[in-house]
Amino acid sequence: DPLGRGARVTHQYGMVSNLANGKLYILWDRQGNRAVATSTSLRAARLDSLREVDASLNPTNNYIVFSEPIQLPAASGSRGHLVLAGFHAFGIGTYAGRWYVVDMLTGQVTNVGPRGGILAQYCEPWAQWGLLEYFDDRWHAVFRQNGIQGMARVHMETGVGSTAFRLQSLSDMCSITASIDLGRWYFHHEGRSQFGGTSETLGHCTATFTTNSPPQWTAPESIDVYVGQQVRATISVLEPDGDEMTVLVEGMPDGAVWNQLAGKFRWTPGVSDAGEHRIRFFAREVRDDGEEVLESERIFVINVTTLNQPPRITSSPASTAVEQGEEFAYDLFAVDPEGAGVITFGLLEGPDGMTLDGTELRWRALLEPGQLTAVRLFAEDVEGARGYQSFSLGVETHPLAPVAVIVGGAPQRGPGRVELNGAGSYGSGAGDLRFRWLLLSSPDGVDRPAIENPTTAQANALLRFKGSYVFELVVDDGELSSDPVTVSVEIINVAPIAVPGDDVAFSVVSGDEVLLTLSGSDSYDANPEDTISCSWEQVEGAAVTLEAENELNTSFWVTQPATYAFELSCSDGVLQGEPKAVRFVGTDPAAERRRNQPDPAPTPEASSCASFPVGSLLFFGLLGLRRRRAA
Repeated sequence: DPLGRGARVTHQYGMVSNLANGKLYILWDRQGNRAVATSTSLRAARLDSLREVDASLNPTNNYIVFSEPIQLPAASGSRGHLVLAGFHAFGIGTYAGRWYVVDMLTGQVTNVGPRGGILAQYCEPWAQWGLLEYFDDRWHAVFRQNGIQGMARVHMETGVGSTAFRLQSLSDMCSITASIDLGRWYFHHEGRSQFGGTSETLGHCTATFTTNSPPQWTAPESIDVYVGQQVRATISVLEPDGDEMTVLVEGMPDGAVWNQLAGKFRWTPGVSDAGEHRIRFFAREVRDDGEEVLESERIFVINVTTLNQPPRITSSPASTAVEQGEEFAYDLFAVDPEGAGVITFGLLEGPDGMTLDGTELRWRALLEPGQLTAVRLFAEDVEGARGYQSFSLGVETHPLAPVAVIVGGAPQRGPGRVELNGAGSYGSGAGDLRFRWLLLSSPDGVDRPAIENPTTAQANALLRFKGSYVFELVVDDGELSSDPVTVSVEIINVAPIAVPGDDVAFSVVSGDEVLLTLSGSDSYDANPEDTISCSWEQVEGAAVTLEAENELNTSFWVTQPATYAFELSCSDGVLQGEPKAVRFVGTDPAAERRRNQPDPAPTPEASSCASFPVGSLLFFGLLGLRRRRAA
C-alpha cells in the first residue's frame, strides 16, 4: 500500500521511534546541543541522548540521557551505520564497529557485540533503518540485506546472521520500521518495487508481531572482595511489557540486603564468609491470558577471600566431548600463590557417577548424545582458601551406536491420524532396538496431541489442527543411543464436505400442498478450527421457493408430483467443497390407484317378454346403465 511522498523536516536524517508507545525522537548530542545528523552524510559525531518530538515533528524539551555516549565515525551510504527501532529500546550498529542497545526507559547503554560481516543495502543516507528484536534472552537486528532481495536477522552478541525473509523485488529499499498497534511494517524506496510506487515511495504491509518478552535482569556476573570489604552492586529487573511478575532470590548470604525497587545490593562479608557465594535472582511473569509464561534468571557470584590467596587450578581437560559409553578422565593440577602446603581438590557439581579420587576425575558417559552436564571443582589450601574451575561436558554419538531412520510420511496432508514409521532403524549390536518418539513442537495455541505407542517402531498421532508438527525419534540397543532424527508434518486446510442427506420419496394429490425439508446438518469440515457456510441451489424440477437457501436446514412447498433436485455447497472461506445433490421424487396416490384399477365386467339388461342367455342380459344391462349416466 504505497503512501506517496513523505514530508521533509530538518532532522529527518536522524530519527528513531519507540515501538511500544509510538513516540518519536531525534538522535541528539546534548554536549553540542544539536541533532546528530541533518543530511545524507555524517561527520564523526557524539550520540549521548534522544530528544523527543511532538506530533508536528517539532523538538520538545524531553530528553532520554544515555548512561554513556556512543561515538559515531563518519559515514554515508553502504559504509553507513544502522539505526534499529525497538520495544522500549533502540539499537545502533556503528560502521565497522559494534552493536549497542539503549534502554529507552532508563537510558542505560549496553555494548552488545561486534557488528559482523552482513552489510545493509546501499543507499544515500549516512545510516539505514531497521528493527530491534528481543527473544530467547538475546538481541537481534533485522534490516534490508545488501545484494539480497530480502531481510537479514543478525544475532547481535556474535555478529552472525542469515537471511530471515526473502522477497521478490525491493528496488533500493534500505529503511524499514513498524507499528505494532497498527500491525504494519513500513518501507521506503526510490524506484519501483514489487509493492508498486515510483520515485521516493513510502508504503506499508500487514505484519504480525510477537511482543511478549521475558523479564530482563541487570546484574554483574561476579565480584571479588576481601573479608571486611563492602560489596556494592546494581541488580535490577525490568518487565519490558509491563506484565506483573514474581521475583525470587536464592543463596542470599546472611546480612546481605537487596532493595528491588532501587536495584541496590549491599553486603559486608566477615571472616566466616570466605569462599564463593552464588546468588540466584529469578523472575517469572504472572499471566492469565493464555500466553506462554516467560521467565529469566541471573547468577551473581561473590568470591570472598582473606589475605591468603586461594589456589588456582591451572590444568584443563584434554577434551570436553565424550562418546556415549566411553570414560572421561582428567588429572587436576593447581598452584598456591603462597605455597603454603598441600592442596586438596573437591567436586561441587557433576553428573551421576562422576568420582574424584585425589587429583583424578573420572566419569563414564551414560547420558544420551547431545546432552550437556556441568562440572564444578575446587582446589583448597591448608588455610581453607578455595579456587574454582567450571566447565561442561558434552556427550557425542558413539560410532557403534544404532541409527534411527524415519520411513515415508507425507510432509503435507489433511487432518487425521499420522503414522510415524521408524521400522527402517538399525543397529550393529546384538540387542533389540528400543524406540522413543517425542513431539518437539506443535502449532501455537493448540493442545499438544498425544503420541500413541511412543515406544514402538510404528507410532501414530491424531493431528487435527492446521500448522506444523515436528516429531523426533531416538533408538537405543540398551547401551548406546542414536542421534535423534526428526520428521515434520504440515496439516493443511482441506475443503468442507457437504452432506445433503438421502433421496426422499413423497406423495401429493394434484392441487394439494406438501411441505418438504432439506437437511444438511451432517455437513462438516475436517479442520475443526474452521467455520463453514453452506447454500442450496435447485438443479432439477419446476422452480420452487426455498425459505432460507443459505441455511443448512430449510424447506419448500410443492403442489405437483414430480422430481425436484437440489445441490448443497459448503465453503470455509478459503476452499469451496464439492457440491452434493439430493432428490425428492413425488407421486400422486389417486392417479396411481386409477391407473392400477381394472375395467369392470359387462352385465345384461332384464326383460319380461323374452328370455336370453345370461351373458346377453349382462351386456344390455351395461348399455342401459351407461345411457342413464349419460342422461
